[in-house]
Amino acid sequence: MSKLFRRSILVLAVLVAAAAAAWGQVKVMSSGGMQYLVNSQGMTLYYFTKDASGRSVCSGGCAKYWPPFHASNIQVSGGIRSSDFGSISRSDGSMQTTYNGWPLYTFAGDKKAGDMKGQGFRGTWFVATVPFYTVMDANTQAAGGTYLVDSSGRTLYYFTKDSAGKSVCSGGCAKLWPPFDASTIVVPSNLKRSDFSTIARSDGSKQVTYKGYPLYYFAHDQKRGEDSGNGFRNVWYIINPAKFDPPGSASSTSSTAVAKSSSGSGW
Repeated sequence: MSKLFRRSILVLAVLVAAAAAAWGQVKVMSSGGMQYLVNSQGMTLYYFTKDASGRSVCSGGCAKYWPPFHASNIQVSGGIRSSDFGSISRSDGSMQTTYNGWPLYTFAGDKKAGDMKGQGFRGTWFVATVPFYTVMDANTQAAGGTYLVDSSGRTLYYFTKDSAGKSVCSGGCAKLWPPFDASTIVVPSNLKRSDFSTIARSDGSKQVTYKGYPLYYFAHDQKRGEDSGNGFRNVWYIINPAKFDPPGSASSTSSTAVAKSSSGSGW
């Protein structure tokens, strides 16, 4: 074997190693009928419900148990798209990969490929699935706890003037409070799929409901994680799944959310 050939092989090996360091593969695995994301070593990837804003709030000791996942360039396989991934800068200046805007982590308690011991941990850590959840819950101090959001972390609300299976918010109301719809309903393990359904609105469009009550966005929420419509005119509220009681029930709406003062026009 000539020196030139050996040198070429060495250079090629260095280039391959450099490429491996620069690219991180995200793959899709299956278990129990669920498809989920793993890193190149087959370790399960998770999201944290307290990261609804798109920023990671897991640092210090938290990050030791839940190491942030980062790959400078994402190489995907298994039906996921590169456009589903992004990156953020963490508080310590390091980078972290996101999936649908949610920062991704591995779990120190997972010891081998395929483990998912972090699933549902303390009700705030969940496996990143494929397809991703269309309705999920976030958990922030500002909101007073857990509340429903869509896959992008946008807050979902209900209207106390609605009745089960019927929306009375149309016209100008629906411009300020756009109805939430999803082609499919996929929820994490701590939510019941049977609590969600779809109704036909008066204009023929579809709207997702929770326990029969239509779900909405608030037009004044400009960013993921915002819930500025909570308590609006004392008729619009976020939904805490653990406490939600349909309007008119014995415990009524007072226990469903922490109301906030709001200003401006609207319903």
